[in-house]
Amino acid sequence: MITYTNVKYSDFFSFFNVSEIGRKKLENGCTVISLKPGGFKEFIDITIHLNADEILQECNLWLDRSWIGDEQALNVFAKDIAKSFIRDFVHPDMQNEVAPLVDTLFKVRGGNDIVLTRENAEVPTVHDIDSSNLRMMVETFAGLNDSWSTRFQGTLLSFENIKKDDNNLLRIAFSYGA
Repeated sequence: MITYTNVKYSDFFSFFNVSEIGRKKLENGCTVISLKPGGFKEFIDITIHLNADEILQECNLWLDRSWIGDEQALNVFAKDIAKSFIRDFVHPDMQNEVAPLVDTLFKVRGGNDIVLTRENAEVPTVHDIDSSNLRMMVETFAGLNDSWSTRFQGTLLSFENIKKDDNNLLRIAFSYGA
């Protein structure tokens, strides 16, 4: 189980200068917290659902599709906040399981992106990913698939491209105890 205190003091909160902008108590005793990062606020929303004991039940990272880019050009800042969200909102015992997801998401590039690397390392495009599961995740991130999900010891991680209030968004979500 992960507490709100755990994530509040994570690298994600400090690096992206995340701050609480709202809090709503629900009838069932749960609380929904709305957050914003310090930069790119107009493209990013974060919501956290807590139970009465401030244990995370669900966490959502909402990214504007137009800001993320597509299979031809992926925004490095969108990739950075997405991989950091996945890394810091998963239980510490599951870090090894999410490492391939985090690494792939951060390393992948759009087909037209130019990436300079040390020692001319190969940087895969969206369609170059060998693992079908990782490729589906990246394709969903790039807007080519509607959704993708995977489970880690009772935690569901999902990517979903949706339309909300006339905006095209990618929702990256953790559902704990799912």
